[in-house]
Amino acid sequence: MGKTLTLAKIANHAAKKIQGYHGVCVLDTEKERVDVLKLLPASEVWGIGRKLTAKLSIMGIKTAYDLACLDPKAAQRQFSVEVERTVRELNGQPCKTWDEAKADKKQIFSTRSVGKRIIDLPSLQQALSKHVAIASYKARQQQSLCQVLMCFAASSPYDAYPVNDKCIHRFAYPTSDTTVLTKTVMAMVEQMFKPDVRYYKIGVGLIDLVEGQHTQMDWLNPEPDDPRLMKVLDGLNQRYGSDSVFLAAQGIERKWAMRRDRLTPQYTTRWGDLPVVRC
Repeated sequence: MGKTLTLAKIANHAAKKIQGYHGVCVLDTEKERVDVLKLLPASEVWGIGRKLTAKLSIMGIKTAYDLACLDPKAAQRQFSVEVERTVRELNGQPCKTWDEAKADKKQIFSTRSVGKRIIDLPSLQQALSKHVAIASYKARQQQSLCQVLMCFAASSPYDAYPVNDKCIHRFAYPTSDTTVLTKTVMAMVEQMFKPDVRYYKIGVGLIDLVEGQHTQMDWLNPEPDDPRLMKVLDGLNQRYGSDSVFLAAQGIERKWAMRRDRLTPQYTTRWGDLPVVRC
């Protein structure tokens, strides 16, 4: 632990590498901070790379404490603003923060290897419908719309004649509606399916995602999204668990689902996984 991100990084290093800390280092006093900085090479400071270490060495800056004693303004003039921030952080002045907002993804994929080879068209349609539902949910979570949909199905690369089929569809109107995407996938699979192939890996990808929060609606769109329906669908699945409500196109038995015989028990989230004590 430390007052700044850079000091916290140094404390993490000290807890692991410096004897006497036994895995825990808290830089909460001035003496503790100085003692650790004097033991730490400048090259171990967060943001100080190999080339920068060589330049600092020429200036006589060998340890993290030497770097902390450097004048911040001089560090900016001789190196960069980032080095100035590092110097200030070493002295307990917060200058760096974690990213407050994560950038939206430009592509969203959902892929899996199936537990049982898929050899018929309905099973392949069900499996890809399931994956397009997963991907569309993720797109709605970040308020994005899909302009290009890609789906693929492949046999094992160790088969005698490996097959990797792929199909791409571009929408006239960007969408994140599961019903619209599923209908499109069903048609794409009919074009892609080969009866003599034992499919092993499948997946879908939403490509060319665009911001959907302020999208201008078009009354000429023959298949407009139904945001109210999607809100209800997502709300029910969030409240009662994944796949509490789903489209019939995804199938019910799902013999192709991934094998999870050795899945780690979920002791804190599933009643069935609670350990039973017999006495």
